[in-house]
Amino acid sequence: MSKPQVTTPMAALAATADQTARREQATVSAWGELMQAARVTAAEQDLDLRYVAVLDQPGMPDVSHVIGQLETEVYSGDVAERLVAIKRAAIERGRPHQGRVELEHDGRSCSFEVTATPRRNERGEVVGVLSMAVDLSDALRAHEQHRTSQGRLAGILDSAMDAIVSTGPDHRVLFFNPAAERMFGVPAAQAIGSDVTRFVPPAAGDEHSALIRHLDGLTTGDRRITVSDLCAVRASGEAFPIEASIAHTGAADDQLFTIIIRDRTERDQLQAHLLQSQKLEGIGRLAGGVAHDFNNLLTVILGYCELLRMRQRGGTELEEINNAARRASQLTRQLLAFSRRQVLHVETLDLNTLIRGLHRMLRRIVGEDVGLTTHLAEEQLWVVADFGQLEQVLLNLVGNARDAMPAGGSLRIATRIIDRPVHAESSGRPSVELMIQDNGVGMAEEVRSRIFEPFFTTKGDAGTGLGLATVYGIVTQTGGEIECDSAPGAGTTFRVFLPLAQAQREPSAGASVSRHPAHGHETVLLVEDEPIVRELAARALRQYGYKVLEAQDAESALRFMDLPNLGIVVSDVVMPGRTGDDLSAEFARRRPGLPVLLMTGYSEAMLQRPVDPAHLLRKPFTPTELIAKIRALLDRSPTAGA
Repeated sequence: MSKPQVTTPMAALAATADQTARREQATVSAWGELMQAARVTAAEQDLDLRYVAVLDQPGMPDVSHVIGQLETEVYSGDVAERLVAIKRAAIERGRPHQGRVELEHDGRSCSFEVTATPRRNERGEVVGVLSMAVDLSDALRAHEQHRTSQGRLAGILDSAMDAIVSTGPDHRVLFFNPAAERMFGVPAAQAIGSDVTRFVPPAAGDEHSALIRHLDGLTTGDRRITVSDLCAVRASGEAFPIEASIAHTGAADDQLFTIIIRDRTERDQLQAHLLQSQKLEGIGRLAGGVAHDFNNLLTVILGYCELLRMRQRGGTELEEINNAARRASQLTRQLLAFSRRQVLHVETLDLNTLIRGLHRMLRRIVGEDVGLTTHLAEEQLWVVADFGQLEQVLLNLVGNARDAMPAGGSLRIATRIIDRPVHAESSGRPSVELMIQDNGVGMAEEVRSRIFEPFFTTKGDAGTGLGLATVYGIVTQTGGEIECDSAPGAGTTFRVFLPLAQAQREPSAGASVSRHPAHGHETVLLVEDEPIVRELAARALRQYGYKVLEAQDAESALRFMDLPNLGIVVSDVVMPGRTGDDLSAEFARRRPGLPVLLMTGYSEAMLQRPVDPAHLLRKPFTPTELIAKIRALLDRSPTAGA
């Protein structure tokens, strides 16, 4: 039987001391691990700054050799000097002291925050110093990265083309970028702190409030809305259209509204101009199509009228029919000029000469109660244009000015060369400016913006609405531009800009051919898809002695390609299938030298490829004009067959 163990008081005390020591050692070890994990180092030094105890000195992976060494023996240079200064300050002042120390640690540059505290004995005397160093490198790098990121963000916000405004829950402005300053005309310093409703027109206040309530009611993930038809107001009081994207973040007192605002003024103006251009283009196509078909009918009316007059040798009724058809042809020419589909007989002409030639007629148009003055450039102003169409531009603009001065006034016509290209592709070429200026009643902006619309008129039943539309069509088709400045009571100024051309030294091609003998015996291939026009032309040709082969389209005409005695081809331009222009090119390739005369009221293809006026006959035409054109070409052609 074993004896029970007896624990003496001394043994129990020894065991308790050992357990306490182990717990203290474990505690110290735990604190050491915690400080190392937190990148915190600690040390104790005597009054000479000799190390007594250390825990992971900065830059010292093995700290065992540090014990017993002075500060200047462990570190050197600026680091030692800085550490000594911090710790000496704590010893001398008798209170904690802090400072920043930079040194290399673990192969990288580190920044440590060092706190030194005096160590006192039981009598309160300073006997040394305790220090702790906290590695701030990661925090400083994160702060620097955040600062850099914030700088980039600020740069993006400052350079944004759209206005960016942020407000708090009380709707007071917290952020106002430079684009917002430019848009609203308010410096950021004045905008920040003010209520954002200062930028909302009174009429849009309810809509603005409804938007905010709508955002408040959305869920956190959906608190964003884009509105494309809002209205804002500048500091000047000018209201303007905007598109806004509004984001709502945060909750309660930490709410933030960020608004990205785009000024729609320029975009809306461009859209309005585009719609206007599309509208004019659509009406122009309609007008051009109507005029083209109407020209075929007028060709028949004028043609048979002339044939009847030749038989009956006069007659009041036929004369009236002929006059009415001629007036109708002028109307179709106006429609075609507006639609920019009329074939122009272009030549190089002097604008000043044209104006001087019309001066007497212009004087009659304006009347005695309007003073007409001209200020023409001294040099000749050469432009490439249709003489008759340019006359029409001048007559229409002068007539319009006269109507704007019912009680009389003054009208000024001026020309000059200006250093401004008509179009960007003109490569800096100067332009000729024609200015017509009156001191009449002027126009409001809503009227001025519509003056070039076809059928728009302020003259009631007295106006057709085609005058200025025709001017616009002629000018743009000639390669120019037209501008109008006007205000109520301040008169109106029209400016027409045309490209300046080289001086004309040779007489224009295509002079009048009416003196050529009309009768002939050659074979004519007549290509026309409109039966009544084809029948009229064929009858006139046979009446003048020509042999006629008829075709209703280009494909039918090609069957006669190899006919040896073919003298000339007379073809319409606009036909189903291949155009007369295509047919002309085919004959030129396979029968070079065979003359081709094209008949047309308009042709977009012609406008892109210049044609000798001698080979072009504009509808409506008379049998005499047709025969004269054909005879002239045949007489010039050495290959015309018998």
